[in-house]
Amino acid sequence: MILRSSLYINLFSFLFIISTYAADVWCIEDRENPPCYGFPGRCTRNSDGSPGGFIADTATVESEMVSGLSHNRPHIGLEASVCDRAHVTDHAHVADHALITGDAWIYGDAQVFGNARVSGGDVISAGDYAF
Repeated sequence: MILRSSLYINLFSFLFIISTYAADVWCIEDRENPPCYGFPGRCTRNSDGSPGGFIADTATVESEMVSGLSHNRPHIGLEASVCDRAHVTDHAHVADHALITGDAWIYGDAQVFGNARVSGGDVISAGDYAF
């Protein structure tokens, strides 16, 4: 009986992880115009458990382990994108339809929101806002 219930728990855990993390395209609103100009990447989760935005495979967003799974340390909003070689770290907050691209760095308590576009070698640091 213990073996059987353990099997059910493991199966449930596996199905939960697969259903919430394998289909990592929930943040892509428009399949005809995908985020980051169509470059490979994934939708992510934030450390508070909320669905995060799109992160290109070439970009860097600081992560932390929450319940054994990787989550964004900075908050990346559901419709936001981090592309190219951009970096987002610390407790930065990227929200709405913001796009971080190029070699941009967002860090500290910086906030980027609205339809902001941070690109090239731009740096948004602690206490800065872009909107």
